[in-house]
Amino acid sequence: METRLTFITPNTPEASAAAVQLRRAYSHLENGEKHFADVCQLIASGEAGVYLAHDDKTALYLVGETVGNDYHLLAVGGCGLRRGISALIAQAKKAGFDAIVWETAKRGVRRLQAVFEGVTVSQMEQGDGLPPLTLHKLEL
Repeated sequence: METRLTFITPNTPEASAAAVQLRRAYSHLENGEKHFADVCQLIASGEAGVYLAHDDKTALYLVGETVGNDYHLLAVGGCGLRRGISALIAQAKKAGFDAIVWETAKRGVRRLQAVFEGVTVSQMEQGDGLPPLTLHKLEL
């Protein structure tokens, strides 16, 4: 079965499941609740969108926004990382994006670097005693 991407709005049944899974993505971060609230605000304002990548083995929620010609992935939660991100890459290519970009502080999302070839990585200091973020970019 092909992994599909479905846009999730606050009124769809999947919205509450998306909130639970995406909150977990921030649960182990310092200031995670603040970061989660910031992402929720971007979604509420329409600056970012929520998608569900799904098939019989995948239920991966993705939050992202368009910045120039790049798609910035802001949050990922759920299961089926490889299949869900593969569906996102295919859709991003169809939409004409140049790259998919994401920042990580957690090891779990860093797995994306190992899964997909062609990812460039750089470190970005946050200051205030916070751990550095890793910036990833996948050219499409």
